[in-house]
Amino acid sequence: MNESKIKRPSIRDLQIDRAQSGASKERRMPANHTPSSKKRGFSMGWWVLAAVLLVSATVISLPVVFSDTTINITPVVSRAIFDDAVFNAFQNNSEGEDSGLLSYSVVGWTANKSEQLEPTGREQVEEKASGVITVYNNYTTKKQRLIKNTRFETSDGRVYRVRNSIMVPGKTDSAPGELDVTVYADETGDKYNLNTGSLSLPGLKSLADMYTGIYAKVKTPIAGGFSGERAIVSEENKATTSSTLRESMNIAIMQEIQSRIPADTRYFKSGVYITFADTQEREVDGKVEVIESATVEVLVFDKKQFAAALSQGVAGNPGKGYPVIKDISKLSILIDNNTEEEDESSIKISVNGDADFIWHFNEDDLKQDLAGKQREALTTILTGYPTIEKAEAIIRPFWRSTFPNNVNDFTITVLEVE
Repeated sequence: MNESKIKRPSIRDLQIDRAQSGASKERRMPANHTPSSKKRGFSMGWWVLAAVLLVSATVISLPVVFSDTTINITPVVSRAIFDDAVFNAFQNNSEGEDSGLLSYSVVGWTANKSEQLEPTGREQVEEKASGVITVYNNYTTKKQRLIKNTRFETSDGRVYRVRNSIMVPGKTDSAPGELDVTVYADETGDKYNLNTGSLSLPGLKSLADMYTGIYAKVKTPIAGGFSGERAIVSEENKATTSSTLRESMNIAIMQEIQSRIPADTRYFKSGVYITFADTQEREVDGKVEVIESATVEVLVFDKKQFAAALSQGVAGNPGKGYPVIKDISKLSILIDNNTEEEDESSIKISVNGDADFIWHFNEDDLKQDLAGKQREALTTILTGYPTIEKAEAIIRPFWRSTFPNNVNDFTITVLEVE
């Protein structure tokens, strides 16, 4: 039996490959490698700096982003009850609302509508021309009365007349008074048809200044003059058509008023005057055209001045600022424009009912008075605004104790009054 012994390997017999030891691990690291502790320190520094800058920017911008000043105003309200109260209004009064006098102006235009009918026959016709002229008063500041049948004459001798007396408004510093009126030719025939032109008043020739200062111009064609044979319609058809045309024109005129009158003015139905001329007929392509024309005059009032005039003597009138009538539909307002009176110098307005006057103030003045002041100054400053019942100031950010220096940074809200 071979008794040779098996030799166990010892640690000394192990071959250590140093090329695969820790030195090998160092070779696998990138040449530009930065120890992780240094990298973390570098990144953290930038984050801290960014955070500081962000916080600083936020703190600096807070007064801008969240800064605003709002003042909520509750205005004074006065109630008035009118029982057949009468007010006088003067045309184109230049005194202004501070005088307490009420003024009005006149907005006027002409309207026309026609319809063609099948003729019922032919006959000899004699008709006078008619149309609208504008009469000017550059003679006096007072209204000038012209009597019934006053003549207006063209340079070539054609004469037209008004059928009723008229009152032409007085002149102002900037313009002559003027009035639109319908005139009728003295004779029949188409030679009196006139599209444009100027007219004088022969009855004033002995008064040189009046003759020069009172004159007229054609506003709408003076037409309808005819003498000869022409197609006609029955009187019944003419009357029915005329009535339908006028009714339609009345509706259209009332719908048109609001677009005609100036902004910030008001009118009343009793101050709307629609005057129809005589119905005209003419032959067109074998048919009979029935023509209706009208002059429209609307008396208009400045809203502020009208409310101010009515508020005179009202209990609770604060005496400063201007009022607005909350719901004027609660008032019954009738206008008496009787121009037949010799001493006519104004129109009379009768008022019945009750109304609330909401008093307003000058917002720009209030902003200017508050600019740069301490919040506590609001109470003192409001003593100069008797039309303000109360006010609440909301200033942001909350730590600010003064109103903005710039008036454009204010917002003033007038609260609705129940």
